[in-house]
Amino acid sequence: MQGLTTLVFVVQAYAGHDIYVLIGCISLDNISGGMCVAAFVAYMSTLCNVAYTATQYALLSSLMSFARDVCAATSGLVAAVVSWDVFFIITSLMVIPGLVVLYILQCREGELNSHRVRIKA
Repeated sequence: MQGLTTLVFVVQAYAGHDIYVLIGCISLDNISGGMCVAAFVAYMSTLCNVAYTATQYALLSSLMSFARDVCAATSGLVAAVVSWDVFFIITSLMVIPGLVVLYILQCREGELNSHRVRIKA
């Protein structure tokens, strides 16, 4: 969802100085961003051991912030080299590795669940 709403900024690049398109872009981006962060926080919470929740959550969220900051620092260089529409297409394509990892994790979880069913039976 985050990758698709980033493509809306391509529309903004072609629309130019249109305040209504900008409002739509920012609104969609904030809605999808909030949903993604909520899902990621829920996922990170499942990874934490109850006895060490605060420490593990702090480390995982710091790791998430570090990756975001490193990518943000280099985005200015990319934006300077390519046009805005190409920049937003590139950033939209950057969700693909995450989707691949999500698919792999989902397949592994399915294999684990089917293995657990066989053991119980």
